[in-house]
Amino acid sequence: MFLLGSDALKSMIQNEATRPLVFSPAYYQTKQTLLDIKI
Repeated sequence: MFLLGSDALKSMIQNEATRPLVFSPAYYQTKQTLLDIKI
């Protein structure tokens, strides 16, 4: 990965940052369950 050079690495990171995160329903269910436990 570092062999690509810092420019390529930088653009990759920017692409990842701008990409919307999509999580599965199971992720949200787990998150909600954990939040319920905390309360």
